[in-house]
Amino acid sequence: MTSKDIAEKIVEAVKAAPEVAQQLIADPRAAVARVTGAAEGFDLTEVVQEALALAADLRLDLSCVDLGKLDLSQIDVAKLDLVRLASVASACNVDMTKLDMGAVTAKLLGGGLFRRK
Repeated sequence: MTSKDIAEKIVEAVKAAPEVAQQLIADPRAAVARVTGAAEGFDLTEVVQEALALAADLRLDLSCVDLGKLDLSQIDVAKLDLVRLASVASACNVDMTKLDMGAVTAKLLGGGLFRRK
């Protein structure tokens, strides 16, 4: 199953039950496994971004999604396209101000640029 196939199944599940979008944010791997049965063999960050892009294309109302609960431990932040995420958020009525940019930056910097050795 490709990332796009998984994303399409996720979006179908979100259309049927919008709370699935929050589950995808809070625990992406578990949400994908619950909806599709796929547990590995895919890029989770790519799946999340594909699913959100598809949701934006459909103009789904995801105002119930709290980006403050995004599980950054499961996402490869270096691959996360924040500009695209902001565009998706706008199209789907998601409040981007809840995204913890400090945590995103810290993860991008690998836990701290100024660590002492």
